[in-house]
Amino acid sequence: MISVMSQNPNRRLFIALPVPHEIQCSMHEALTMVREKFSDLRFEPPEKLHLTIKFLGWTDKNASDIAEKLMPIARRTPIIPLQTTTLGAFAGTRIVAFIGLQPYQPLIELAVKIDDAMVSAGFQEESRSFHPHITLARRTGKTYAHWRETARQIKKFPVTDTIRFSADRLALMESTLTPRGSVYQTIKTLRFMTIEKKCVTDVDSCLTKTGT
Repeated sequence: MISVMSQNPNRRLFIALPVPHEIQCSMHEALTMVREKFSDLRFEPPEKLHLTIKFLGWTDKNASDIAEKLMPIARRTPIIPLQTTTLGAFAGTRIVAFIGLQPYQPLIELAVKIDDAMVSAGFQEESRSFHPHITLARRTGKTYAHWRETARQIKKFPVTDTIRFSADRLALMESTLTPRGSVYQTIKTLRFMTIEKKCVTDVDSCLTKTGT
């Protein structure tokens, strides 16, 4: 059910795969050296770590209608295996640091289906290919040259721990902007179809199980 929230006609919404709490904590711990090395960045707390599938932006569309578009997709989606790869960063007038995820076919197909569904609901089609990642940190206030050099260092920073986990649900999320950063709230959670083996430790087996 849609959670009770303020009736703001314009919400800043996005669709995401939630990261399980224990994985959020493991990821936060595994990246301790990254936070120490790049301490001038504003790192997200572990409870905010997630995988954005599609950013919808500001909209006055009814959240229930958006969820209705997502429901049949979630019901037909098996549990998806996820695995972290390397660090990366986008640099411009600000910097966004992230950890990449393996672009497994079930994940890419899910992103395409969601984009198609949201376009049919009146949202803009994605102009760029989907590159799965989890945002770790953001920061503004310095020059492009500074952020470009920081991004170069982030991309070279070694990540020794590969974290494997699974996604078993979609979430329609609201992002509220505050002076201290964004605050996320879940509007609707949509569970995926159930399969016998969850893709937590054996990614290859689960890919076979889901028919990929």
